[in-house]
Amino acid sequence: DVKKLWKMSLAHSIEFCVDNVLVEFFEYFKVRLAKMNSDNYPENLPSYYENRSYTFDFYCENGIHCLKFYWGPPPEALYNTI
Repeated sequence: DVKKLWKMSLAHSIEFCVDNVLVEFFEYFKVRLAKMNSDNYPENLPSYYENRSYTFDFYCENGIHCLKFYWGPPPEALYNTI
């Protein structure tokens, strides 16, 4: 999709994203991780952060912090609407 939309090679698209988005994403992730590790973070709160047409899912599994990327809504949200 990005290759067609921006009309650039995949390598150039990755370079653009690293140069322009990566630092901002890690800053957001650092804040989100601090909230998840705080005592005030509810365990039952959905971990989805929706922005435009993609979604991040932050969760902890066996003590390892994980992150999933979805293009569009996550599958669980789609199943709940059916």
